[in-house]
Amino acid sequence: METTHFLSPKQVALAIGVSESSLKRWCDKGVIPVSKTVGGHRKLSKSDVVSFVRKTGQQLSRPELLGLPDGESSKNTDLNNLVNPWVESVIQGDQEAASQLIVGPFITGQPLCQLFDRVIIRGLQEIRKLRKQGQIEDYQESLAIEVCLALLRDLQTLIPQPPANAMTSVGGTATGDNHPLTARLTEILFQSQGWKPTHLGCGLPFDTLSRAAERYRPNLFWISISASSCLGDSCGGLIHFHRNLPAKTGLVVSGEAISQQVKNLIPQVVFCENTRQLAAFLKTITIVTTNS
Repeated sequence: METTHFLSPKQVALAIGVSESSLKRWCDKGVIPVSKTVGGHRKLSKSDVVSFVRKTGQQLSRPELLGLPDGESSKNTDLNNLVNPWVESVIQGDQEAASQLIVGPFITGQPLCQLFDRVIIRGLQEIRKLRKQGQIEDYQESLAIEVCLALLRDLQTLIPQPPANAMTSVGGTATGDNHPLTARLTEILFQSQGWKPTHLGCGLPFDTLSRAAERYRPNLFWISISASSCLGDSCGGLIHFHRNLPAKTGLVVSGEAISQQVKNLIPQVVFCENTRQLAAFLKTITIVTTNS
């Protein structure tokens, strides 16, 4: 799916609050990646502009010109304070408000893994608890998930596309884990770390995951097992899956439902209980690859 949104130097200059000539000099020096039209006009992708803003700490004086929410108000906000308003916005189906609470801090430099773990995942856990307690309806939980998926699709457009020679990852969730958000969060995190991810889907049996591994032969295969309902069949299936991976494909398993017993049975596998641990692990792979 094409997710690149292009902007003119004038749009970006006005949004950042600098002169157009200064913006063009940055482009010519390679500070911001730029491409040119057939007529020779510069064009910048929204994701590259957001990456520039995050890395340099530039302030967006007019973020609306880039189709972005204002993140200044949430720059120094404790992420714990965003959970309740985020929960309320997604329950009400207010995607704009939900996006403001996630994209705003992201633009001003908050790590994705922190936003995922401390706002989105905590928020979804709270929504699940409210539904079980009868404080919200089933349809409201379903609506919240749909709003969150739409928010994540928009967020993904703000992350640069990986280079052609990027490391590859393939994965999905195992049988019994039908939570689409878990897989989507993992996919976006891989992309943010410069990987080329392929998201296979949810609730997949290990035999079909094995066939996918054989076909794609990625650098890393990831499986999410975040639902306790799939633990009964996961241990033996996971061991067999790991044994049959292509020789140069590593395996990372995410999900807080994984028991220590399962971890002890497959010590060669990397287990990550949250996206912060996964992000830290991916950084070590990047370092090793860069230094090799």
